[in-house]
Amino acid sequence: MQNKLKYELQQYFIRTDEQIGQRDFIKTVRCYLRRGKSTSPTTQATKFTKIQETKILIDFIEENNCWYNNLNEDNYLAEGAEQKVYFVETENVVIKVNTGIFYEFWEDYFDSLLLHNFFFPTTKYTFLGFLMRENNLCAVVKQDFVKSNQDTNLEQVKQLLIANGFKNKKNNDYFHKDLGIILEDLHDENVLSYDDILFFVDTVFYLTEDFYS
Repeated sequence: MQNKLKYELQQYFIRTDEQIGQRDFIKTVRCYLRRGKSTSPTTQATKFTKIQETKILIDFIEENNCWYNNLNEDNYLAEGAEQKVYFVETENVVIKVNTGIFYEFWEDYFDSLLLHNFFFPTTKYTFLGFLMRENNLCAVVKQDFVKSNQDTNLEQVKQLLIANGFKNKKNNDYFHKDLGIILEDLHDENVLSYDDILFFVDTVFYLTEDFYS
C-alpha cells in the first residue's frame, strides 16, 4: 500500500507539463523554476541560491503577467512569521501572502503546496500569483475559510498521522520514512477542528532525498 501511494505521489510530481490557465498553476510555476535552474550555468559549479531562484521567478512573472494586484488591505485578518492572512467575506475564502521564510528554496515552498493539496484536498491551495513586499517576493494563495467550533485535540492529530504511516519526531513534527516526506508545525492554529473533524489549514512539508528513490 505504501509503495502504491509513493508511486502515486511521484507521478503527481512528475506530471508538471501544465500550462497557465489549465489544471495546476502551482505545477506550472514549479516546472518553470526547475527548468530555469537546470539550464543555468550556476548549477554546473555552485549550489543554487534562493536569490537566484527569485530572479528566475520574476522572469516568469513578467513573461506571464503573474503579479497579483487585487489584494485589499481592508480584509486583513492576522499574520504569523511567514505570512499575512486576509479574509474575503463575500467569497468565504482567505488570501495568504507568504514570504517563503520557512523554506531554504522557493522550490521547497512549491513542493509543500503540492503535497498539501495531495494529502488535504478539502483545504487545498489555489495559487493566485506574486507580489512584492518591502522588496521581497511573496507568493499569494487562496484557500476556503474553515470555521472552528472547538479546540483541536493534538493527540487526535498525532494518532491520525501515525495511523497513516507518519512517525512523531518531536512536538508537532512528523516524518514518513517510506514516502520520504517531512510534515512539521502542526500546532492547534494550523489544524482546526469542527464537530470533531480535523482540517489541516497550514502545513509545512519537505521532500527528502528518499522521495524519488
